[in-house]
Amino acid sequence: MSASFDLDYLAQLMRLNIKPEERTGIEEKLGSVMEMIDQVVQADTEGVEPLAHPLEIHTVLRSDIPDEPARSLRDWMQDGGAPETEDGFYTVPKVIP
Repeated sequence: MSASFDLDYLAQLMRLNIKPEERTGIEEKLGSVMEMIDQVVQADTEGVEPLAHPLEIHTVLRSDIPDEPARSLRDWMQDGGAPETEDGFYTVPKVIP
């Protein structure tokens, strides 16, 4: 399989305006990329299992059992830093006389 491409077509797809003096360099670079792609496509992958990730990563799973009683965010916030609360609301000084 030989690497072939139509530079004008690719330039149109990518909305590029290629100057005539740039054509040779671009064609050479794209040609080398296409040759590398051809080499990868021709590689023998018989018996090779597909990978989800290139590294062997094992996640640690634990059972989904709560180890402490659930608290609401409001309770947690009011216990931690609210100066004064009453019936689940923040109490503030009166501003309007």
